Amino acid sequence: EKTSMKIVSALLLLAAGLTKADDDKQVTCGSAIKLTHVESGGKYYLMSDERQLNTGSGQQLVTAVQNNKTPNGLWQVREAHGEVVCEAGTPVKCGQMIRLTHVTTGNNLHTHGIKSP
Repeated sequence: EKTSMKIVSALLLLAAGLTKADDDKQVTCGSAIKLTHVESGGKYYLMSDERQLNTGSGQQLVTAVQNNKTPNGLWQVREAHGEVVCEAGTPVKCGQMIRLTHVTTGNNLHTHGIKSP
């Protein structure tokens, strides 16, 4: 659960820092982004693939790896669950709730209180 909270905290920091008034490189709806691990100095990237856990949540396995060139590390920025569709190219506002969808598998990134095996 501590790891889950770190992931949630990292996502909140990411969402809070996505756009700044003086930033000409805004993240927009539909963007494919890579998530880095801040505490490692950005050496690790969040990635996933078709593998699923056989126990616990039974959901898609998500790990941190040093390979920043893998296409399995791309996440698409989308509207949050239950929100109006976010049109491609629309800048993400500071603090805006978003959903991250794994580009390769189409599964959404989320966290829960179930410990990994």
